[in-house]
Amino acid sequence: MKKIFALLIFSVVTMGYVSAQKTVTGNISGEDGLGLIGANVLEKGTSNGTITDFDGNFELAVSADDAVLVISYAGYTTQEIDLAGQSNVSIVMAEGQMLEEVVVVGYSESSRLTDVASVSSVSAENIQNRPTPNVLSAVQGQIPGFMTSASSGQPGSVQQVRIRGTGSITAGRNPLYVIDGVIMQTG
Repeated sequence: MKKIFALLIFSVVTMGYVSAQKTVTGNISGEDGLGLIGANVLEKGTSNGTITDFDGNFELAVSADDAVLVISYAGYTTQEIDLAGQSNVSIVMAEGQMLEEVVVVGYSESSRLTDVASVSSVSAENIQNRPTPNVLSAVQGQIPGFMTSASSGQPGSVQQVRIRGTGSITAGRNPLYVIDGVIMQTG
């Protein structure tokens, strides 16, 4: 008898908790009307949240009818939406401060302002009008610490490239070449 009574009380409490939760669905889009993929939807004051799918749609179980949703997405202004009994919302995000430039370094990211000198680049405009026999000679003097030297005096001989010195403790002496996103073993 006690087991049945305990089971009955547990069932009533569980039903009360389940009925207190409310499922909210919605769509998040940009000013252009396209759905935002991966926008963050969070119930304010909790760790209850989700992200949008490929079309900008989401579904979230919130704790109360008057819950507040916090919507955030990179490059857009964060918005707080008071549900006030709504179960389906459509949100248009306003563009906020855009990222100016991001430099990807290895497995992490840093901004161009905080990246001191580990990454250098030369645009085609800087070297296209220089009268040089090859690209390596054209880059000479454009990047700090970049040195080239001919391995022999014969025409067409391969040039050696050194950046900030001639040796390394743990790696090879040759630089890493990335040309249009493709990693090359040699220049």
